[in-house]
Amino acid sequence: MSTPITIADPNATTTLAQDTRNVDVIFGDRQIGAGTMTTAASGIVVNAHYQWPPDAPAEVRATFVFDILSSNTCKVEVDWPGLLSQRIPLQDASYIMLLLMARPDFVIATPGGDRVTAVFVGPMGQPEIATGLQVSAALADGSSSASLLFRYQLES
Repeated sequence: MSTPITIADPNATTTLAQDTRNVDVIFGDRQIGAGTMTTAASGIVVNAHYQWPPDAPAEVRATFVFDILSSNTCKVEVDWPGLLSQRIPLQDASYIMLLLMARPDFVIATPGGDRVTAVFVGPMGQPEIATGLQVSAALADGSSSASLLFRYQLES
C-alpha cells in the first residue's frame, strides 16, 4: 500500500503573519541606521534611515517594499541611496517563494532584470525564531548590488 503524496497548490497566494517591528539596519557587520518593518498578509514594508557612507554626518531614507499580488506576481521597490546606484522603482515583478531552513525566502525578478532576494533569518536549528529580514538587491545593468539586514530590535 502506497502513501499518497500531497503537493501544495501552486496557485495559492502566499500570506505572511501581521507584525510591526523596530529594526536596526546592518550593512556588513556594522549598524548604520534604524527603522520600522511591517509585515502584513500581503507583503513587507521597511522604512528606515541610515548614514552613508557610515561616517557621514547626514542620514538618508531607505525603503523596501514587497507586495504580494498572486501566487507568482508582486510589486517591489528598493530605494537605498548610496548603496545602489539607482532605485528600483515600485513596479510589477515575478517571484518564487522557497523555504530556506523552514523560513520563507522570496526570490524576485523585475521585467528589466533587477534581482531582489528577501529572506527571514534566525538561529540555526530554530526555524520558529526569526531575528530579522535579509534583503539583497542587484541592478540589471551590473552597476551595483547591496545587501542589508533589518535586524529586529530587542524588546525592552
